[in-house]
Amino acid sequence: VWPEVDAVLKETRRALSLRGKEPLKLKSGCHDPAIWACVCLYEMRLEISEGALTEIPTQISRLSDLVTLVVSGNALTALPDSICTLTKLKNLEAASNKLTELPAELGKLVLLQVVDVSSNQIKSLAPISELTNLVSLKAGANQITELELAFESLEHLGTLALPNNKIVEMPPQLGCLQMLVSLDLAGNQIEQVPMELGNLTVKKLQTVALQGNPLADPRIRCASSGGAKNEQTDEE
Repeated sequence: VWPEVDAVLKETRRALSLRGKEPLKLKSGCHDPAIWACVCLYEMRLEISEGALTEIPTQISRLSDLVTLVVSGNALTALPDSICTLTKLKNLEAASNKLTELPAELGKLVLLQVVDVSSNQIKSLAPISELTNLVSLKAGANQITELELAFESLEHLGTLALPNNKIVEMPPQLGCLQMLVSLDLAGNQIEQVPMELGNLTVKKLQTVALQGNPLADPRIRCASSGGAKNEQTDEE
């Protein structure tokens, strides 16, 4: 039905972008069902306009070579469990949907490097708590209450952004993130900044955003009011 899908099937293209695509009015749904026959894809961007896409069929498991999957800006209430069979996936972006949780088996995707689930209604990051290859994790504007990550093993994490959640504590293990470049925990419920934050590599760390938290230390509170750079030096 869609020429972009037809081109993938005929020419064995590796990337498919359906960003802002107008929804179809088919009995099978709002998208071209032939998408799930595009088994040669390495990258797929599926962002149907008008918030028409409310679910992803289990047939997504057929796209076993996917490395990048972008389903942001839809109206998804859940990601199917079958997404956890995409063992080559490195980039998963599902921002600006209506997700309330992540698939329980998402931790099986051990190659995941980039995860963006910002602007949803997610309460827990437990399903990805043991992933160790993360380079960027963005989960701002959710309902997350704690940071559940394998900090000691996240040797490559450069971006950690969870602003506007309900996080009450910064775990001391944050000081293990020696490759961290940007830390954004603004707009949470954090009162204390652990001294271990001073263990982060000053030459790597460029921004620490903590504004909008009820910080107890007036020095940290003052420094964070403008999203100050390298605020961990105040704690030292």
